[in-house]
Amino acid sequence: MKPLLIQIFIAMIIVLIVINVLINLKSEKHKEHSEITEQFIVKWLKNENGTLATYIKPDKRLDEDLVSGREALSESLGLWMRYAIEKEDKKMFDHAYIQLINRFLKQDGMVYWKLTEKGKSDVSTNALVDDLRIVSALLDADEMWPKNSYPYNKTAKQIAGFLSTYNKSGDVLTDFYDKGMRYNSDYLTLSYVDTLALRKLKESGLIPIKIYETTMEVLLQAPVIHGFFPKSYHVSSEQYIYEKEVHMIDQALTAYQLSLEEVNSSVFLEFIENELSENGKIFGKYNRETKVPTVNYESPAVYSLLILYCLEVGEKKVADELYNRMVEFRNMEVRDPYYGGYSVYKQNTHIFDNLLPLLAELNVSSSN
Repeated sequence: MKPLLIQIFIAMIIVLIVINVLINLKSEKHKEHSEITEQFIVKWLKNENGTLATYIKPDKRLDEDLVSGREALSESLGLWMRYAIEKEDKKMFDHAYIQLINRFLKQDGMVYWKLTEKGKSDVSTNALVDDLRIVSALLDADEMWPKNSYPYNKTAKQIAGFLSTYNKSGDVLTDFYDKGMRYNSDYLTLSYVDTLALRKLKESGLIPIKIYETTMEVLLQAPVIHGFFPKSYHVSSEQYIYEKEVHMIDQALTAYQLSLEEVNSSVFLEFIENELSENGKIFGKYNRETKVPTVNYESPAVYSLLILYCLEVGEKKVADELYNRMVEFRNMEVRDPYYGGYSVYKQNTHIFDNLLPLLAELNVSSSN
C-alpha cells in the first residue's frame, strides 16, 4: 500500500474512533441526566413508607376524584416500574413490586388508583391505563428475570382477571370500575389504550381475544378531526367524543400508541413540526378547530411523550428538538436543593413531569 493511501486509511480509522467516542459520550450524558432526576425523585417525591408522592408539598385538601399533596398514584408506580424495566434495574423493580403487593393491590386483582400519604386507600376505584402499564411491566419483568423470587406473572394474571371481569362495557375495556358502587364506566379514553400491554395480555392468554380486538378497534378506527384525535369513546352509543379544547398529554399518548401499531399520523406530526417551527415550543392545550393554544404553559411530560412518539415514527431530528426544549425545564444548578428536578416552581412540582422525562432520557440515549 502506498504511503498516501496508508495515511488516508489511518485518518479514516481515527475519524471513526472519534465519532464513536462522541456518540458514547452523548449516550452517557443522557444516562447521567436521567440519574440526577431519579435522585431528585427519591429525595423529594418519596413518602416515608416508600410510595411515590404526587407533589413535594403536602396538602390537607382531600378529594376522592382529584390528587393533592403527598398522595400516591398507581400511575406513578407503573411509570417507575417501566423505568426500572428499561433501566434493567431489578432491585428498583422489586421495591416497586412490593409496594404494589402490600399497598395498591387487592386480593381480587383490583389496583387502587391512589393512596393517602400513609399508604391507605380512601377510594374504591381503579384506573385502566395505570393497570395496563403495571401489567405490561410485570410481564416484561417475568421475561427479563425468569429466575426470581417474586410471582410477577401470577400478579399480572390477577390484575388482568379483574380488568376482564369488571373494567368493561360489553367487550370494550373502559376507564375505571368503582367497586363500592359496583359501577363500571361506559367511556374509554383513547389515550388509555396501551397497545403493547393489550397485545402481551392477548398473547399470554390473560384476556379474551374478543376484548382485545374490540378495544383495539376503538383506537384504530378513531376518526381524526381538525388534525386531532378524539378524547374518548362512548361505548353504549358507539360515539367518539371530541372536546373543544384538546389536551396535548392525551393527544401525544394517543399518537404514540397508534405509532406502535404503524398507523399513519402524519397530520398530527405536521402540527407538531409547525408549532416547533413557528413558536419553538408546544403548549399544554389547544383549541381543536383553530389550533391556537388556550394556555401559556408547557409541560415536560408532554415533551416526553412527543419524544417517544417521534422516535417511534423515525423522526429523530424532531425528537432532538423536543428534547432540547424539554431539558430547559430541568434544574441544573448543582448547589440547588432541587437539582435534577423538572418544573420546580415555588418549591413544588408534579411527579408526572419528572417520571416521564426519565423514560424520554433513556430512549433518546438508546437511539444515539
